[in-house]
Amino acid sequence: NKGSEDEKDEQTLFDQEEQNGALFADLAKSKSLRIASSMNENKPLSKELRYKNPYKLGSGAFATVYRANDLLNNEKEVAIKKISIGDGDNVLYLSSTKDEAENELKIMRSLNGHKNIVALVDDYYEETVYNDVYLNLVMDYIPNTLLSQCEYYGESGETIPHHLIQLYSF
Repeated sequence: NKGSEDEKDEQTLFDQEEQNGALFADLAKSKSLRIASSMNENKPLSKELRYKNPYKLGSGAFATVYRANDLLNNEKEVAIKKISIGDGDNVLYLSSTKDEAENELKIMRSLNGHKNIVALVDDYYEETVYNDVYLNLVMDYIPNTLLSQCEYYGESGETIPHHLIQLYSF
């Protein structure tokens, strides 16, 4: 009987490991585990997985801007401008043509390194399951804007420091 009980216990453990393996396989489909798996296997991290925790900051006619964290750069905050690319025939939303989006990318690359221009960190194309195409421009995240600084100093009653006036003016 003792041998029979041991065989039952071994079978139970085997069944639990099999169930846990199936559970892990389901969990591995989640984005964070795919990132960890990709990193552990020394595979290059795809651009879509490199930037995590996107938070929508605002949107305009042709693009939406998000704040996210760069996994390959100590989770540094970055801004991602997601430009919708289309043929101009979609009546539901506005989009840029590929040429217009690439022209903006070309301008950003040519101005990269200028002290008064936000730095371009990365760029990549993304296609959704609905065949929507986006050009993502990844830039340094600047937490303050001229408006936020004016509001802060206006509400506090303080004078805007001279160095900030120069910074925003030039």
